[in-house]
Amino acid sequence: MTHGHATPARSSLLAGAGHGAPEGHRVEVVAVEQLTQMELLQIEELLRSEVQAAKFSQVAAEAVGDETLAGLCREAANLHRTHYEELLQMVQRLHGRP
Repeated sequence: MTHGHATPARSSLLAGAGHGAPEGHRVEVVAVEQLTQMELLQIEELLRSEVQAAKFSQVAAEAVGDETLAGLCREAANLHRTHYEELLQMVQRLHGRP
């Protein structure tokens, strides 16, 4: 995705902390009317990466002997699943799917 460059199909808004970013960081919020083919390919790769990270974290949770560490691995797996779901929902909304 392009960052910081406005095109006719996009407009950018920089928001401060309080919008999901750690304090002191800025988040770029992009209003997108249409994704390019390259952007869709990049999102597909992100989706695959989140699935693999969730699987890896779950396997790690089952393999470690320490319950504290296993809990952290399960939390990581859940976080990757959440990222996957949120990213998928965003793409579906952009393409008019519920």
